[in-house]
Amino acid sequence: MRRQQYVGKIVDGAFDTSSVDRIIVATESNVLAAISAKTGDILWRQVLENGPRGTVKLLHVTTPSSTGARLNRGGNSGYDVITVTGSNPALVRGWNSNLGTLEWEWSLLPTVAEESASVALWFEHDGLLYHVVPVWGSHLEVTPYQAVSGQQARSTTTRIAAGWIAKDRCVLAGSFFACGIKEQLLALDLAADASSTVVSKPLGSEAVGSPRAVRGEPAVIQNGRYYSLRSDQKLAFGTRDAALVDRMVQEGEPMLLQGMVDRVNNKLTINAHRLRDFVRFDPIEFSTDFSDALGDPELVAIRCKQSSGGGSSRGGAGLVCRVLLSTEDGAIVLVQQGKIKWVREEALAEVETAEFLDLTLSDAEGAIEEELNNKN
Repeated sequence: MRRQQYVGKIVDGAFDTSSVDRIIVATESNVLAAISAKTGDILWRQVLENGPRGTVKLLHVTTPSSTGARLNRGGNSGYDVITVTGSNPALVRGWNSNLGTLEWEWSLLPTVAEESASVALWFEHDGLLYHVVPVWGSHLEVTPYQAVSGQQARSTTTRIAAGWIAKDRCVLAGSFFACGIKEQLLALDLAADASSTVVSKPLGSEAVGSPRAVRGEPAVIQNGRYYSLRSDQKLAFGTRDAALVDRMVQEGEPMLLQGMVDRVNNKLTINAHRLRDFVRFDPIEFSTDFSDALGDPELVAIRCKQSSGGGSSRGGAGLVCRVLLSTEDGAIVLVQQGKIKWVREEALAEVETAEFLDLTLSDAEGAIEEELNNKN
């Protein structure tokens, strides 16, 4: 019998820049794991607490490009990966990405009602972890902490008036808290000064549902458009299109990736634009077969490198790219140069019910079973 291990549907993930073969993922099944980019095999896996206590609220994988260097302050104070789980209390942990070992942890006891604590959000900005508690229809409570020590970075919690925030209409996008309210997109930068002004963008029609946060950038997709929360940029986007902003492909030049599925032909197309001017970036453009059994994909992370030949290839301009996808049915997919390299079917990570059936035996099978049960 073959023993199969699962990790579950991805909540967040990133390529580990300290390795050519490691992807760090956190999942809805309360699992933190490293997966081989080459094979899709599990390199290590940490199963966190059951239920809401182990729910992953934040995964942050450090990268040299964003921090200058990985933090390593001696002893057990360095980290490669940070997770925040649960809310009562919230557990903040630093992990070694190579071995999957726990380096340090601290906990945050709730200072608000349990119901409010359960909807609390977290984000990382400039080495600080921000704890955000929305009080619907009233205000936001924001508290930054030192990532490793848990020491509060400000003497008091900041209360930001925001009477317009409403449950199921808002999302955290980078450091911005954004809501689709009536015919406007309203947002606040929670990492800025407490007196920061509300960003307001007209939608032209009634906001449909909650905005979708774009990974890697303070931006959202609302009513079929990409809206930057830092500028006036907007771009037509399909309501089911996937989006991702990456800064590693072009050494700090932000790239907006768009994933579109053609269900008539079951084709997934991924292309990219330079974020500053939306000029097409042809080296990242490819299509691949994409079964309708997988459902709609979400772009999680991308990693590219120059091919050994340095010339043009199917990915273009000598770039070899790997794109990590999470699909509607929970599968984890790695696409490399327009081909699916591997798929991890993760639906069995969450089995809701199981039934065991006694199958009818044939006459021959019945005779064999009767003979085996004969004590003589």
